[in-house]
Amino acid sequence: RERREERREEEERERERKEEEAQEEERKTGGVQFQETYRAVAFKGDGEDGDRINLPPSALHALQFKGAMEVNGPLFFALSTREGACTHCGVLQFVAEEDTVQIPPKVQSCLGAITRTYALRYGTRTY
Repeated sequence: RERREERREEEERERERKEEEAQEEERKTGGVQFQETYRAVAFKGDGEDGDRINLPPSALHALQFKGAMEVNGPLFFALSTREGACTHCGVLQFVAEEDTVQIPPKVQSCLGAITRTYALRYGTRTY
């Protein structure tokens, strides 16, 4: 009986933790879920300290459809590799070829070699 009670308490703590994580994700993203995988392509970027990527036009359409443009503030994304490297970046333009993401040198150096495929996840907005 005592064991069952401990298990219930542990399950309740886990449920509360997941709910808190979901609320934090909602706060960060405005409730917009966007996750895509693109082939990485190098480009010069928007200056020496450029940390903004170019996405394909289809990403813009998907984000518009999901209401991401209605939330105030710039778009920020978590950019990660299959190997687990991760960084955050903004969007410069939606001009990349379909199925690609153009990544500037600063972002490349945060993630490693440009020959990898990257997963893109809509992340934090600042106000």
